[in-house]
Amino acid sequence: MAVVHEIAIPDAAGDSLPAAFVLPDGAAADGATRRPGVIVIHEAVGLNDDIRRIARRFADAGFAALAPDFLARLGPRPICIARFARGIGQIRTGRPYRRLAAAQAWLAAHPS
Repeated sequence: MAVVHEIAIPDAAGDSLPAAFVLPDGAAADGATRRPGVIVIHEAVGLNDDIRRIARRFADAGFAALAPDFLARLGPRPICIARFARGIGQIRTGRPYRRLAAAQAWLAAHPS
């Protein structure tokens, strides 16, 4: 079974975005074999063990899977969900879009 690695992705604001990253079993992290990648988007409660399991299933299917926590560092859960929803309304400029762009850039730049 693929191993989930807890990582931090730097974003343009100088902050970091916590995420779970999973490579298929036997995949070298040095990029010896490049894999297709997928970003796993969590539901309203943020990154949790269920999302990590989903990322692991993608890795078991041969994908490099990245599951960022878009709600991290936005405050207590009810407040962070409201802040996230407000950011979704700022199409292409809100924090969720900036965090998604940072996750996408990180995954595209990863050697595997």
